[in-house]
Amino acid sequence: MGKQMKQMQSLCYSTNLRRSANRISEYYNKQIKPAGITAAQFSLLNNLRRMNQANVTDWAQAVGLARTTMIRNIRPLESGGFIQRAEGHGKTYKLSRKGENILKKADPLWQKAQRNIEEFLGDDDAEAILRISRKLQALEI
Repeated sequence: MGKQMKQMQSLCYSTNLRRSANRISEYYNKQIKPAGITAAQFSLLNNLRRMNQANVTDWAQAVGLARTTMIRNIRPLESGGFIQRAEGHGKTYKLSRKGENILKKADPLWQKAQRNIEEFLGDDDAEAILRISRKLQALEI
């Protein structure tokens, strides 16, 4: 295709955060890939593990997704056999044995990715990212 164009610099917070989010998502996806799931799926499964079981609404709220987006994300987890229906209010899910096993495989991969990012950023910048992220997530829309 020829030369790769140099990315234009931007002072726009939205542009820079989106570029950063895309880059770090690609990084985590590459690190988690040997487990057979994406980083986003790891996050969803990990949160469900912490909740033990959850209905769609509660699970979506816990991970910060709209309910309709959550439903779209649940489908491949259910069809992949990582989650199963559980007793409860509404459509309630829990990890399946396969989901538990995939998280056991993915956990050390995620932990290594975390350590690599922390090392790359350094302690101060790693903490700044978390602090700024929490602040931005509280932004009123």
